[in-house]
Amino acid sequence: MKINWYPDEIKTSLLDVDLDQLKKEEIKAIICDVDNTLCTHDALVISDEKKAWIRKAQDLGLKVILISNNHGGRIQKIADDLGCQAYGFSLKPLPHTYMKILKKNHLKREQVICIGDQLFTDIWGAKGMKLRNIYVRPISEADIFYTRLSRKIENRILKERL
Repeated sequence: MKINWYPDEIKTSLLDVDLDQLKKEEIKAIICDVDNTLCTHDALVISDEKKAWIRKAQDLGLKVILISNNHGGRIQKIADDLGCQAYGFSLKPLPHTYMKILKKNHLKREQVICIGDQLFTDIWGAKGMKLRNIYVRPISEADIFYTRLSRKIENRILKERL
């Protein structure tokens, strides 16, 4: 069986995701990766542009839910600042956290879109749950060791697609 690693959509940045279009498509929730999607992997501060993007999503009635494999304390601080739910140490691409999010928020799969910067965690996790997904380019080239290794493989896969 061949695994489809390709994202449903590719964008340069989270800011390129059209929130008005998502609303028209009856999306109710955005599950958004944190590290290298929303901010760098060690930051506690989100750019004003990304804060504005999240506020606009919330104003449109879209629930923004942060998800990360990073430790929960840092992710929760970011979420509190943004007024979002947060799921740290989520073990993406495993389905447990995604299922918890769907159940807690009474969401159907077709009402959710996942956004992230890694094929093997964010996109594969979304695809495993049959959730629509958008790959965004990483904010920074600085990654932790094991992510640098997976990026080499991801880049090869993405080159085949582009």
